[in-house]
Amino acid sequence: MTFINNQLRVFIDLEMIQTNYKNLCAFTKTPMASVLKANAYGLGAVAVGQALYTAGCRQFFLAALGEALEIRAALPKDAILYLFHGCFEEEVPSLLANNIIPVLNNPEQLSYWQKAAQHQGDKLKAIIHFDTGMNRLGFSASAVSLIQEAQKDIEIVYVMSHLACADDVNNPMSARQRARFLEVAKNFPGIPRSLAASEGIGLGPDYYFDLLRVGISFYGIIPYAPHTQFTIRPQAKIIQTRTLTAGETIGYGQRYTASGPKRIGTIAMGFADGLACSATNKGRVYIGSYEAPIIGRVSMDLTVIDLTHIPENIANPTIWVDLFRDNMSHLRLAGESTMVLYEITCRIGRRFQKIYDHGPSE
Repeated sequence: MTFINNQLRVFIDLEMIQTNYKNLCAFTKTPMASVLKANAYGLGAVAVGQALYTAGCRQFFLAALGEALEIRAALPKDAILYLFHGCFEEEVPSLLANNIIPVLNNPEQLSYWQKAAQHQGDKLKAIIHFDTGMNRLGFSASAVSLIQEAQKDIEIVYVMSHLACADDVNNPMSARQRARFLEVAKNFPGIPRSLAASEGIGLGPDYYFDLLRVGISFYGIIPYAPHTQFTIRPQAKIIQTRTLTAGETIGYGQRYTASGPKRIGTIAMGFADGLACSATNKGRVYIGSYEAPIIGRVSMDLTVIDLTHIPENIANPTIWVDLFRDNMSHLRLAGESTMVLYEITCRIGRRFQKIYDHGPSE
């Protein structure tokens, strides 16, 4: 059973996610798969997956088998599911029974899938992942002949790789990886290719090939993602206020000392909920048109904010505050807390009540 903190909520606009999907398809003129791993980056893989399926998406990537099984049960049978982590010997029966296509990353996984195909007496579909510089998963270029020989058992539906520095359009690594990708992919003529994920869209059509693997762009989080709108709004409730006098300190380690009278509030959010401890004394949250600085150390479930400059009628217990409310405030939080954009979103999904609608009126 998932634990929900009733003092935390996140509004998720599924209709806007659908619109972002359609707009990105129209902009790139390239087929798109939805990446639903990590519970759709914390936002609810079933709800997001169903919304994207309704919008026309038919291809979905998950990381681990359990994720894929959840989505297989939630989507119609014509949804095509791929598994980034690939094929493990003990998981082969479940992959076969649930029509889940693995991304094969190494000779061991290739061997497991070949044996399964031979036992079935028919070719099995797979994506072949070549490493072109990320150095996480994927075959090396030297494995081309091994994979070519395995094509008697394996139907390759895509040859893919993954970009390491797509968030930096000026980084020459992306061009190097593209060149390496083309070099290995030419050994598999006629087979579709996939190189770019969300951030790769910003690199332009030369990186799109035959399939884009998109996750975070559907939520409008990446500031430079074209033709997308922000779709999420996490909030925490103020659960107590108090007034400090000069010299009093706040929180663990006495990381903040009041220089004069201060009105403060405690919100039911901490580093377990996506507000990193590194935001201590430098992050902020939002109340109406006001910014409320974080003061003192961010703790696991609670954070103190400065309400001194905010009228009491709009900053008191039971009032909801925004962690962020658009892509720029989300980006600011990432910078202030030294987290990556993806990390923030994944962490806010753990204990938040998810409300799938068009967001609060204020």
